[in-house]
Amino acid sequence: MRTWITLWMMLGAGAFVAGCPADDDDATPSDDDAGDDDDDAGDEWVITQVGDDNVGTQNHLVVAGDDVWIGTWSNEAYADGICDEIEVDPPPKMRQELWLYERPVAGGNWTSQLIDAPVVPVSPQGFDLKEDPQGRPAVAYLGGEPQMQFCGGNDAVFSVRDGGTWTPETAGAESGDSATGLPASDAGFVVGIWPSLAFDADGNPAVTYKDTHFGSMQHDDQYRADLEFALGAAGWTHEAPDPGEGAGDYGSLVFDNEGRAVALYAITVEAQGNSRHGVWAARRELTGEWTLVKLHVGAVHLEVEAIVAP
Repeated sequence: MRTWITLWMMLGAGAFVAGCPADDDDATPSDDDAGDDDDDAGDEWVITQVGDDNVGTQNHLVVAGDDVWIGTWSNEAYADGICDEIEVDPPPKMRQELWLYERPVAGGNWTSQLIDAPVVPVSPQGFDLKEDPQGRPAVAYLGGEPQMQFCGGNDAVFSVRDGGTWTPETAGAESGDSATGLPASDAGFVVGIWPSLAFDADGNPAVTYKDTHFGSMQHDDQYRADLEFALGAAGWTHEAPDPGEGAGDYGSLVFDNEGRAVALYAITVEAQGNSRHGVWAARRELTGEWTLVKLHVGAVHLEVEAIVAP
């Protein structure tokens, strides 16, 4: 079993992919390559328009059997009343729509369906789209209604479509769900940022996400953020693979061929004294302990991804 890891990194003014083989443009063609131009003539990208509206940002594409799905946040948020949870000068309550587009792989018209329209404090902070073991689309995202002084979704939400209807459930709601015994890590309620979704060998959903405690209302919430893991087997259970040091951005979750959860994520803050700034992998051993490995030192931009290859 191999686990492939892709990192999108911003280096200077360019974007690069690490961990993928590249063609050698300077290589001298061999005799076997001669005459291949005709064979390549049909290898062209076909561009189709998915929709006129709502197609926006942080897109995910899944090929599921004979169908192709695209999940996307809409381009813009819209006001939905006033955020009464803010006691002084309450702002508008802004919602942003999460959509699913689909069509047969063989072609045809795209159809769309609204998944949800959660409250967003600034802009969407990730979601994930996967095929569940029954062949249904399933998503994980930051949802729930505002509370206290935070005008935004603050729960990790898992939702699956069954019979045309999306049924959301809360995968995580409180920082204390993943109790660590560290008071600063166990306090708060803003969980579910940058979620990633996977299914274990028994078909149970699992979600990793970032817990920012009070959603940056306290100046050190980002520095004390946790990477958390929730498993939906007979109710949701919670663990904190990497607590209290800013972990959890741009998460990517897989299960390897031994049934172990492997979470890839970034730490984007540079803490004083002991900086862990970079990309990390956390693996849940069969004993239940988490092993952490640093893969990359420095900044990444918006996405890291882990893929299990047989």
